[in-house]
Amino acid sequence: MTARKHVRAWAQLRLLCCSGVPVMSVVPEVCAIARELMPESVGALFLTDGQGVPHAFFHEDSPPSVQALFRSEPQLFQGDGEYNVFRLVGDVGAPKLGQLLAPPPEYFASNTYQLLVRGSGHHHALDARLEPDGQRSGLLSVFRPPGRGFDRQDLSHLQRIALHVEHALRVGVMPDEASSAAHWTCEAEAMLVANAAGRVVFASSEAQALLESLPLCGAVWPDRRRMPALGSALLERLHDAEQHPGSLPYARWPVPGGVLVAHAQWLGLQGQAPSPACLDVGDGRAADGLVGIVLKRLVPDPLRVWRALTATKLPPQALEAAYWLALLGQRDKVRERMALSESMMKDCLKAVYAEFGVSSVAEVAQVLRTPRALAA
Repeated sequence: MTARKHVRAWAQLRLLCCSGVPVMSVVPEVCAIARELMPESVGALFLTDGQGVPHAFFHEDSPPSVQALFRSEPQLFQGDGEYNVFRLVGDVGAPKLGQLLAPPPEYFASNTYQLLVRGSGHHHALDARLEPDGQRSGLLSVFRPPGRGFDRQDLSHLQRIALHVEHALRVGVMPDEASSAAHWTCEAEAMLVANAAGRVVFASSEAQALLESLPLCGAVWPDRRRMPALGSALLERLHDAEQHPGSLPYARWPVPGGVLVAHAQWLGLQGQAPSPACLDVGDGRAADGLVGIVLKRLVPDPLRVWRALTATKLPPQALEAAYWLALLGQRDKVRERMALSESMMKDCLKAVYAEFGVSSVAEVAQVLRTPRALAA
């Protein structure tokens, strides 16, 4: 890759991680950029507590069976000989970068290597602990198959990528009910049915796929036959609305590529809540003990605009200007945000207008914020 393409890749990463979108929503794009900078690599992101216990993870190239093993049998990957997220994040005094650049011999006999790393077709690993504002919050890793290993240049790239991801962890926010309707586009929709205790009793293939997109693990989703923890809280609000007067039966989770939102309502006569006895329904078939949950996968405008711009040949500065023009809608706001001189702003506008065949800021926003821009 040429130096010029490196500049564009870093500019794209900066925009992505400054977008305000939750980091788990943009992690596929982060991994794709990492692969540009470190060819033949695949990425993984683990979000953890301060002790290294993961509550969410994404691996872009790991078989479902391997991911299920990591979720369901975490005890297999803990102990003195195991070098993985639990240890790389949780060990006090452990280096922040490159603990697996030259791992000890026992690493290759560990369950982590044999069942997870090798089980996913990888051999080499490189790691960076995530510490936004000094708080241990996760691990960013890249892997390669047997053959070409990682070097100090790769470590430098990963360190820089991790700094951007840490910023995304600071600024990423979930949409509320109002903003999701105005600034997030629905990409998929499906419905499932659960009983009042949260056990899923029916889900279409589309709903199952949406649920499977949730990157949650550990205590936040210990039993995958039931709704995850936030989904259970949603049902509690629905069942006892008087105790939650300011809380709607609405939940949302970041998923790779967007956000999954859920709305719940009772299924039954006149939509009335069931009696307390119905909370113990075994198979969930009692009419007034069933809850319908509508799932929607939303794509935020910043991510949709970013994706559309990656298909252009705009130079980095003009690309960034186009991004903020689409989201802010005013050239003066963009010039101030980017600290551009008037002449530099004019140059950016000229390049952007030529790229999209338009003649105004409003037209730039219209082109980039419409769903068809994503497929262009």
